[in-house]
Amino acid sequence: MALISAQLGFPYLFVTFTCNLNWPKIQRLIKPMSLIAQNRLDMVSRVFKLKLDNLLTNLKKNQIFRRVVAYIYTIELQKRGLPHAHIMLFLHSSNKYPSVKDINRMILAEIPDQHEEATLYDCVKNHMLRGPCGFQLVTIVNQEEYAVYKRRDDSKFIEKNGVFLDNCHIVTYNLELLLRITASLETKENDQQTQSKCIDEVTLMQSYPPRALDRRFKEDWARDAGEGPRVLMSLRPIVKESMFTTWFKANEMFHEGSKLAKLLKVTKLIIWDEVLMAHKFCFEALDKALRDIMSFMNAKETPFGGKVVVFGGDFKQILPVIPRGSHIGDHKEVSSLKKFSEWLLCVVNGKLLEPNDGYAEIEILEGLLIKEFTDPIEAIVRVTYPGLLKQHNNADFLKSKAILASNIDSVDKINEYVLSLLPDDEK
Repeated sequence: MALISAQLGFPYLFVTFTCNLNWPKIQRLIKPMSLIAQNRLDMVSRVFKLKLDNLLTNLKKNQIFRRVVAYIYTIELQKRGLPHAHIMLFLHSSNKYPSVKDINRMILAEIPDQHEEATLYDCVKNHMLRGPCGFQLVTIVNQEEYAVYKRRDDSKFIEKNGVFLDNCHIVTYNLELLLRITASLETKENDQQTQSKCIDEVTLMQSYPPRALDRRFKEDWARDAGEGPRVLMSLRPIVKESMFTTWFKANEMFHEGSKLAKLLKVTKLIIWDEVLMAHKFCFEALDKALRDIMSFMNAKETPFGGKVVVFGGDFKQILPVIPRGSHIGDHKEVSSLKKFSEWLLCVVNGKLLEPNDGYAEIEILEGLLIKEFTDPIEAIVRVTYPGLLKQHNNADFLKSKAILASNIDSVDKINEYVLSLLPDDEK
């Protein structure tokens, strides 16, 4: 990225491409199996990659966003969502600073007319809705040189699940790309006879290819040979690896004499970054493997075999999942929660009342204060655990809250006070 930016400048456009389980091609593949798309994520990923390659070709060769001299993309496979690609486009120097008219031609953020542009309207309704943002009468470029796209309050709306959404809820999109990727795919439904004929012709060519084609596409055929009705274990010898055989290799048991087992035995620290994108089964598998390897050192009952494992990642990127929750709550409540979270982060990071020399008096928010008390420890225990004497045997009640202190002495005093409240036979 740094090398490309040094040669071509900074990227100018950022495009997000997200997988869709309702793509007709995916539905056609899983329909004969009586499955849902979630059961065949290998097919979903394959179709997504094919469509991504097609999108990149359109961006590069068809010059939808003018002349593209380079691009960088990364595919994210997040735990709570489908695979999606982030694409950064480097435009030619002659196209880097378009006028507002050019921006409006490339990027739209409004609801199209339902009658004059019915196909585009359906695409926006099905794929381009999100949380609200403000109206904007005309497209402008702000002081930071970012475009603020036109979202007029023109009384157009989309009804989705009983909710009426206006231009504030529209994700920015390109008309040509949206129609090409979604609408064209939804309308290109070939009859089964034509599809079967095409499949037979491709199968025949792959089984008996001319010598020139064999040399040209041999590697591609070897890589894609797992696609078909045959069992992967019975493929020709040219297929040295496949998803099926690789899975077995990845799940082989660690042998005590192997190089990997010896390396793990002497390892002092394991750092696992971006843990938020990993499934819980990954952690359980690592835990069981390390316990098995280190069992000869009486560490079988110790998590991760006694190894120090550091998990890294930004937990703020994972949003809470609220069952049956709406996209956004009351604006006033959301604004209040946002202000509180920002205040709390400033306190934790020491950025409140900056600049300072490391010492500053912090004004606690009114709603967090306990004003009426004689003994501060008694007051904080009473407010945090109301009805403690009746609920002290309830593990869920005790786990639901916690009292944090800045030093060990305060912790000891709180513990001694709580223990003094409990009956002697239960301390």
